[in-house]
Amino acid sequence: RGFERHRNRMNNAYESVIRGPYQFYWFSDASGAPERVSEGFRELTGTDNRFLSESAWQAFIHPADRVPALLRRKRALEDGSEYEVTVRIRNRHGEYRHLHVRETPLLDLDGAVSGWIGICNDVTGSKLLEQMLEEEQRYLRLAQEAAGVSIWHWDFSNDNVEFSVTLDEQLGYRSGERAGGVEGFLDAVHPEDRKDLRRQIDSIFADEDYLEKNIFRLRHHDGSYRWIMTKLTPIRDEQSALLGIAGANVDITDQKKSEQAYRHLAEHDLATGLYNHNYFHKMLPDLLALAKKNAERMALVFVDIDHFKSINDEQGTLASDRLLKAFS
Repeated sequence: RGFERHRNRMNNAYESVIRGPYQFYWFSDASGAPERVSEGFRELTGTDNRFLSESAWQAFIHPADRVPALLRRKRALEDGSEYEVTVRIRNRHGEYRHLHVRETPLLDLDGAVSGWIGICNDVTGSKLLEQMLEEEQRYLRLAQEAAGVSIWHWDFSNDNVEFSVTLDEQLGYRSGERAGGVEGFLDAVHPEDRKDLRRQIDSIFADEDYLEKNIFRLRHHDGSYRWIMTKLTPIRDEQSALLGIAGANVDITDQKKSEQAYRHLAEHDLATGLYNHNYFHKMLPDLLALAKKNAERMALVFVDIDHFKSINDEQGTLASDRLLKAFS
């Protein structure tokens, strides 16, 4: 149903462009009373221009636009100054069209206002397309929020990195608060991750193979760091010239914290907090290889607690765990 509504809106926009644009002009006397209106007004409204009165043409303006538009015109007539306004006007089919109105004073040789000339241009098609673009952006924003996806874009033409509203919010900034070139962006990347990300960006510049997905930490407004997984995409023109780089990001901070928690549980003893046998068996081959590479000797120290089994049997695991924790 959403797709069908979107298609209908597109069809309406195209039909509006095809049916229009309507355009007409008019002349008014010094007080603003209409004297002559071009044929385009009749084509739009179906009204015979010969019987047009000031109250009659006002009735074609959308009720929501009527008072603001008439007040704007009244001030212009009093000041003798040009004005512009966009209003909805009812056509001969009972539909409202968006028209851009501009009325300019005509001056006599003494500089006094002797009359007015106005012109209306139908902008319904562009208005509908503008509304559709706003709707698309709203849907995109909702999709980004629902998926936890944000976007950054590096424009080479001005060396500026733009951030989507979602990314600003993820990092605790107000929309548009973050700005600056790529160096400002890289400065927010954790120092340990900055070199790898820069290497990937340099690979895109050199048209070399690069990792599409990168994981790095971005500094939050409060000074903490958020884990971000980004997919890098080069932006090119029709001649394949590089125009910029875009990144689609997912905040994986919670996932990283969970991984770290699971790793800590797998590699540490719950009672003492010390590394357990899993970590010992994982690290021992690496330490032996390192000692061999550096021609160094390595010692393995085994520490035992006398009569620990009897303490565990007689006083229970709670007491033995407390003893282990105190000893460690």
